Amino acid sequence: ELNDQSDKDKEQTKEDLANLLNKTKEFQKNVERLKKDVMNSKSIDWKAKNQLEKLRSDQMELNKALQNLQQDMEKNAEEKNQLSETDPLLLEKQAQIEELMKELMDEEMMDLLKKLEELMREQNKDKIQNELEKLDQNAEDRNKQLDRSLEMLKKLQVNEKIDDIEKELKALADEQR
Repeated sequence: ELNDQSDKDKEQTKEDLANLLNKTKEFQKNVERLKKDVMNSKSIDWKAKNQLEKLRSDQMELNKALQNLQQDMEKNAEEKNQLSETDPLLLEKQAQIEELMKELMDEEMMDLLKKLEELMREQNKDKIQNELEKLDQNAEDRNKQLDRSLEMLKKLQVNEKIDDIEKELKALADEQR
């Protein structure tokens, strides 16, 4: 019964991570759209400033979702460890996923967005293009990391399932004796 709840929690975490990945891909598309708009316009207009404001609020939402996801993953890991002794290899993989999630929580994106806002006020198109390029690269890197995290999480879940089955079989074998 506790394992069933643990499985549901893991599935939810996997779904949340996949949703987060979709949101970050959408964020990157919006960055690219803003990049094109800035490149194709003579001056920085209200539309571009509005797009940047939306990117900023989207980034704040993504950070909050990442934080919640990280907390859920830690809670699930603790519950799993309390239920039964976990294989050290699985614990190591879990730690790697948590480390990847922490790396995603960097402030660099918010700093880039603030810098872009200042540059838009100055109407400095070249610098804006440069910063948008950095933001786009940063968003792409985050997507790759989230993708890697999702794959690692899937592998971890499979390994945990195998570990659980091995324990159940061992317990059944012990009962048979």
